[in-house]
Amino acid sequence: MQSNTEHLPWYKEKWVWLMIGIPATSVVVGLLLVTVAVSGRDTLVKDDYYKEGRMINQELKKDQRAADLHLLADLKIEDQEILLNLVTNESFASPPMVNLLLIHPTLADSDTELMIVRNGDHYFGQLPHPVEGRRYIHLQDDQSTWRLKGEARFPASYAIRLEPAVPHDG
Repeated sequence: MQSNTEHLPWYKEKWVWLMIGIPATSVVVGLLLVTVAVSGRDTLVKDDYYKEGRMINQELKKDQRAADLHLLADLKIEDQEILLNLVTNESFASPPMVNLLLIHPTLADSDTELMIVRNGDHYFGQLPHPVEGRRYIHLQDDQSTWRLKGEARFPASYAIRLEPAVPHDG
């Protein structure tokens, strides 16, 4: 008995290409993932995390100092113009300059830090570039003795309240 099945060359068989294609695709995707992992840098992890951990008590003292001074601030940013109103008690002498940090939650390259200057009862400043998206906001005096914190999504059409980051009694 003779069979009339015709044998095709190996490169014309669909099953051969399926068997070659799956491992080849896995290798290509694996190389792509290795390239992304090696070339990307994780900015969330600090190199000196131990030192940062030990300094946390000093940072908390800044927050407590701001609470003891009963400090609050209202920040308004329109376009690139900054207007800051520092709310204090009568015995507190407002510093001539304050340091404003707009911190991006994940991208350190998108952080903005600038000194803003008091003019009368308010502080005024100019951002070097427009800010968009979510930001953590830190405000501290030029001597870094107190700190106020807040959070906002920009552009914001409202005043952002900055407060000491201490637990509230309640």
